[in-house]
Amino acid sequence: MATRHAGWSETLAYANIPQDLQVGWRIDPGGEAVLEAREAWTGGAAWRELDRWGQGTRSKERGERAVAVTGPTLLRLRARAGKFPRSGVAHLFVRYSRRTIAVLRGGSGRVKRPIILAEGYDPFNIQDWNDPDRQESLAFGRLLAEGRARHDLDAWVLDWGDGGAPLEQQAKDFAEIARQVQAWNGDRRNTVAVGVSMGSVSLRYALATAARTGGDLGVQKYISINGPHQGAWVNPKLLQFLLRRAADVPIDGSVENPEAFLIRRGLGSPAAQELLIGGARHTAFYADLRSRGVGGYHPRIPRVAFSNGTLVREGNDLADLVQGKADVVHRVAVRPLWLPFWLTVHRARREFRYGAYPGELLPASLRQPAREHVRFLGVFRFDIRARWEGVPTFIPTHSALDFSDELSGGPPRYRYSQWRSTPFTRVYVTRDRNLPHDDTRADWIDPRTGKGAPPGQNAVLYEIARSFGPEK
Repeated sequence: MATRHAGWSETLAYANIPQDLQVGWRIDPGGEAVLEAREAWTGGAAWRELDRWGQGTRSKERGERAVAVTGPTLLRLRARAGKFPRSGVAHLFVRYSRRTIAVLRGGSGRVKRPIILAEGYDPFNIQDWNDPDRQESLAFGRLLAEGRARHDLDAWVLDWGDGGAPLEQQAKDFAEIARQVQAWNGDRRNTVAVGVSMGSVSLRYALATAARTGGDLGVQKYISINGPHQGAWVNPKLLQFLLRRAADVPIDGSVENPEAFLIRRGLGSPAAQELLIGGARHTAFYADLRSRGVGGYHPRIPRVAFSNGTLVREGNDLADLVQGKADVVHRVAVRPLWLPFWLTVHRARREFRYGAYPGELLPASLRQPAREHVRFLGVFRFDIRARWEGVPTFIPTHSALDFSDELSGGPPRYRYSQWRSTPFTRVYVTRDRNLPHDDTRADWIDPRTGKGAPPGQNAVLYEIARSFGPEK
């Protein structure tokens, strides 16, 4: 990480296997950097300081050293630049190795009911559902606890070694873990594979590949939660605009421009370029996926899909954008010299509009307003902020349920006409509004019957539990 701010900035990283970390720092006069760590997967574990650099320095400091960690470790990198009248950069980075691992979160009694829950896109490798303090949403943790208590489920929680790696590599990692879980379960073929967002596509690729090669991964049912089966939707022109801003920044390695690195890594990683509609590898990847199995699915494994979007566009804050009543999608404003007013200096025009498809909304982590400031002549300060005028569609419903995207009806109502052609055995959507991508307590219903899970049960947990038949 790198910062020009005098206040503390921080970022997190996970080293999920024992190793020697390679730590480097470059600090201009007056700057400071701190590396802290705590035991992973242990909620409430205390932070401990591994080292500190640059405190009180009047000259530039730089160097590298190895720091050993003996187990899965959450790292916190903190840095701040020199205070006025100094200026400069405080830069701290850590190189480390990660592996794709699945950790058992549940008992392993005589009767085993294994599920493998695969996380979604995590290009910066800072999330791990095995760690209760680092879950962006606690809903899945609650579901796992309820599944253990109510249905005696044995949940293996999968954390990708590289959340931005090609989905083909992630599929191989899942296949290896699935075979190990099957062996742990006495070679029974009753694992339920649950993928969230990107994870559902990686699992689908692995299962379809097994169907083509005749391999057995021990999976009896496949469940997809908000999976981009036709891709995730980010306006291509907006995507190109952002990537151009960060064109000269490498995806990996240390950088001086953290904003450009975030854009480049988040939108330019192999996984992103496969998932994003319009991405460089999108068409080739999905063509390869659909060539495996039957239409990209294992034909003998039942499959269920969930979408946080609806089948119609109603109750949606994007309605005005879709109908062309508003041009602004993203607004950048400037507040000069601490004055109590803001001036709009740029707004994305109609060409950056998001599509007219109903679908779930951006994750909470991508909807946060951005704030920055710059100084002129080292004295005058200009504050800059950006925020979404309306929350855009992220994964359209037709992508999550993998059916034709033809719409029927006219303003102000749009309705999918081909949703019954989905290749999934059962599908669930939200009842009357589009919900954020990371909302896992959605009010899901089966549109074919208009009914959801039994009263008091979460639909995902209900679909998992029914795979194992009557409770023992």
